[in-house]
Amino acid sequence: MSRRTCSPPLYIQLREEVRKKIENGDYPPGTAIPSENQLADAYGMHRLSVRFALKGLIQEGLLNSIQGKGIFVCGPKKPGTEDGFQPNTEELIAVPEPRVLTKAVREAGPYYSWLLDIDPKDSVWYIRRIFTRENKPLALKDTIIPCAKLPGLDEIDLRLFSLYDALNWSSISLNSADQVLRMTYLDPAIAKLLRLTPEQAIMEISCVFRDPDEHPVAYSCGYIRSDKTEFLLQHNIKESLLLF
Repeated sequence: MSRRTCSPPLYIQLREEVRKKIENGDYPPGTAIPSENQLADAYGMHRLSVRFALKGLIQEGLLNSIQGKGIFVCGPKKPGTEDGFQPNTEELIAVPEPRVLTKAVREAGPYYSWLLDIDPKDSVWYIRRIFTRENKPLALKDTIIPCAKLPGLDEIDLRLFSLYDALNWSSISLNSADQVLRMTYLDPAIAKLLRLTPEQAIMEISCVFRDPDEHPVAYSCGYIRSDKTEFLLQHNIKESLLLF
């Protein structure tokens, strides 16, 4: 009598199929996978079986379910410390909610090409985000990254994932940063976004991030409400919520 070979349950087959698509790059880090209903229709399964399959990948840390938004692919995490100018107030200990105001590709131009050691005609990502908590603006940040560093950034939802995550997924490490902290005044348009008047002073942190070979990776300039923030200065910046 021949021994019968049993196939794995359907939910395990789906789990391994999704895992394969993640490993092969069909589902890139930071992007949403098809919904439970879409997967159920595509594979002829009950929605609860699909949910059970995805639950295992969520528990492994390969996927992240975000209520009301979907299930997203998580890239590999790298150990690191949150060094540098670190927020130390109640408003900022609770993670602020980012809102992307601008996410566009432009030429580097002379200033950013000098900061990032690239050609002035090279394409860069220009990203402006405002960070709020309970609908109160806390900070506004502009970030410039060469497109060659993050070619897939257009597919990553920056409301859900940080630029630090995106760099990790592209195997780019941040090792150090050149930072400048100063008090400044904003033009009326930016002041209005932060619900300030142009006469109110604000903290500005500008920073050039470098990889382990000391090559520039990105430039960030953040404007942070001085009435809501204090800073702890440490060394060897690798990840900082308010700087990147």
